Order: sequence, then structure tokens, then C-alpha cells
Amino acid sequence: MAVSKGTSHNTAVILASPEFASWSEDQGFMSQLLRTLHQRQRQGHVLTTSGPDESHTDVLFGVVDGIADPYHLHGKPHQGLSILYGGTASLLPSLWDQGKVTGTGDPDKASAVEFTEHEAQITDGQDCRPHVTLPLANTLFQNGRRSTLFASRWSTPSDAGRQMELQRMEEKSHQKVCCWRGMKGLTTRIPLMPLAPPRKIVAGLGNIVRQIEIDGVVSPASKELEMLIPQIFEKRASRAGELDQAPSPIGVWAWVLPARVMERAHFVPEFRTYQTNQNAEEWRLDFDARDSYEGLLNNECRIHKILSGGGGWGAKQGLLSLDPETTYAAPEQDDIDMFIKAFEERNSASEPSSKGIVTPGLYIMFCAEPQHVINDDNDSFSSVDPAGSRLTLAVAPRNEDLPQGFEGAGAKNEKTEVDVVSGYFGAASSTGLYLNNDPLLSFTTKIDAPYSTVTWDWTPPNPYE
Repeated sequence: MAVSKGTSHNTAVILASPEFASWSEDQGFMSQLLRTLHQRQRQGHVLTTSGPDESHTDVLFGVVDGIADPYHLHGKPHQGLSILYGGTASLLPSLWDQGKVTGTGDPDKASAVEFTEHEAQITDGQDCRPHVTLPLANTLFQNGRRSTLFASRWSTPSDAGRQMELQRMEEKSHQKVCCWRGMKGLTTRIPLMPLAPPRKIVAGLGNIVRQIEIDGVVSPASKELEMLIPQIFEKRASRAGELDQAPSPIGVWAWVLPARVMERAHFVPEFRTYQTNQNAEEWRLDFDARDSYEGLLNNECRIHKILSGGGGWGAKQGLLSLDPETTYAAPEQDDIDMFIKAFEERNSASEPSSKGIVTPGLYIMFCAEPQHVINDDNDSFSSVDPAGSRLTLAVAPRNEDLPQGFEGAGAKNEKTEVDVVSGYFGAASSTGLYLNNDPLLSFTTKIDAPYSTVTWDWTPPNPYE
């Protein structure tokens, strides 16, 4: 549970794991939960209700794929609730605006919650705050809905002995959550090991890469992957007994880099790649690259999962298909827009854009999921100020993608009692996260490598500074 710092707290954002999906419409449970929160407020914690406009409490309740592990980068998402407090105007802007309270019209598209920083972070009228969109869980088998996201308003009785009563409830398709004032910049972690150095794209259109340049030689796009992936499988099979894990399918991603980024050496460091460090531990290659990945995101480089490719002959030899989705919009529209943009740019003399479109002149760097070996060096979150707060959004691994025998960090020490973590708000999505580092650039990328995280920290100001 975490508190959005401010003077008034009559609002709660509650994200629950799928086991608790039905609780969103359980008035008895919600009334008791909100009453408990008010009891904490009376003890000096949260949910102040002293003003004339605070005779009610607004609640946003959504169902996610799990609660992000507060301690481990590779921890399995937990069951439970994540609760964030604040004032309605600052925490949940436009909560009751007409036209923004109806459920999603696309039965195949889940509702989503968009997280960003407090509006006080806007300077000179320009919104440069990073935004992260978290798609919600599929709750079809829990409550019959494709996804679950409700806004509700509850009366706040002055008599502490009375129950809170539901006044209004609306289904939503999207809601923005503005967090703490004075938050530090977000930290992004994408656990992937580089396979080979960035290669120049020679031929490609839309989301299809056809040819790349390898050491000055034009080659099929999948050539290096067709050599490296079998080697990784062979090495992992030889260590299956040592690690007590059976080999599993390997997810492969590709960074797409603009030429201007490649021309600036300090933007693209010398990555330690699997190609030249095959004796190195996979987790170490991933660990060494994490800070550099964050630099790529800050310079408009996108990451895409490779959906299919390899093999073939003639004009189709070695084609690679990248996931075209970069924003959380209707997939078919995203495909159309991407193709039109690529077609317009294919004969352009200007530098190709890096907005998720594969065009000649861009660069591509292949990466893969490292084998999940858990240790203190590669698995622990950095510590957070005990007086501060942390918000973590994570990519939950799909059950079918987990290696056989892999339980995740802390899985053998699971507790049966309720564990309350103060100063922490976390949620995980198996669909992925959609990161917009700078809205002024209209740059968004999808991050869906399992165990990826986006984290904000808030530390109280030093009164002596």
C-alpha cells in the first residue's frame, strides 16, 4: 500500500490479482475495505475526509495479472491487492468525465490503466512526463468480462460506526493515474542478453526485415540467429541437470535503432554479446547490458519481439517478422498506419524514422531471454528509502513460457498469511507495458520481455537542504 503525497486523500486506486475479480462488485467487501482504510486515516495515515467536498470516496478498481514482486526482479507475481491513496483531482483526473466512463467497445481489447507523474511535474505548459500503459487481465473465467475496470463513488459517513454506501459505479476502458509529486525519474529494466552487435538494415518494409549488413556483407536477416539459437539450445541442454531446469523455448527480441544514434558512440556502447562471449553466464550478459538498454529507450530506440522468420529460399530467404504493435491501440489500425508510413518513407532522402517501422538505414540488434538463474547479484531490487515509496509495473511471464521446473525467486518461501508491504504499489501484466518516455516526441514502445520492470521512487525532501 502506498500514499500519493498531498493534503487530501479521498481516493483509492485498487488493483487486484484475478482471484479477487468478483470483489469489484461485492458491495459488502468494498464497504468494509474502505471503512478499514478510514480507520487507518484516523490513526494518522490516509484518506482525510474533513472538507466539504470530501463527503465521498472515489475508487478505481481494476484486475491485473498479478501484484509485482516488491523484492525480486524475477519473482512470480503475487496474489493480492495493491492500493494507492490520493485526492481525486490529482490522482484520478477526469475520472467522471462524460465519454470516458464507458467500457471498451472492442471485445478483444482489454481495458488499461495509464500511469504518469503528478501534474505539478508539467513545466511551461509542456507535458514531458513519461507515461506507462498497463493492460489489464483477461477476467472472462472470473466474472464473464474481457477485463475488469470500474470507477465507483462511496458515501463517507461522519459516524464511524456506519457502513459506507455505494452511490455510483461505472465501467471504464481507460483511466490515467497521476502519482506522487516530486518523483524521481523512472528506472527501466529489460532482462535480455545481446546476441550480436547492431547491424544495418539493407532491405525491409513494414514490420518485415529482409536483409542486413554483417561485417560489410549483405546477408539474410535471420542468418546470425540461425547460427546462434541452436548453440544456445545445445549449451542449455548440457546444463539442464546442473540448473535443474529443462530447456524451454527461447524468446528473441530486436532493438531498432536510428542511424543518428549509431553515429554517436556514447549512445551505443560496446555490448558484450553472446556471439563473442559464449563462455559467459547468460545472466551476466543481461546484467551488464541493462543500463545501456535504458539509454537506448531514452534515445527513441524501440524494442520488438520477433514473431517468426528464418529459413525459406529465394526472395523470402531469412525474413524476420517483428511485432508491429508499439502503442496500445487497435492492432489492425496500428498495422495499417505502420505500412503507410513505411511506404511513404521508402524513397525518402531523409533519415528513416525510428517509430517502429523497418526501413533501410535503420539498425537492428538481436537479443534473447537469458536462462533464469537466480542469485543475489541479478535478482534484487535496489533499496528504497524507508520513509519513501515505490511504484513498480512489471511484465508477468505467461505460464506456458516458464521453463519446466522454474519457480521464480522466493517461490519456495511463499507465506500463507497476509503480508502487508507499506510504501509500495505494484502491478503486473502478461501483455506487456507501453512506455512513452516523452509525449512531446510521440514516441512509444512496447516492452513485453518477461520480468521487465518500470519503477518510480519517491523520497521525502531533506528539510536541511
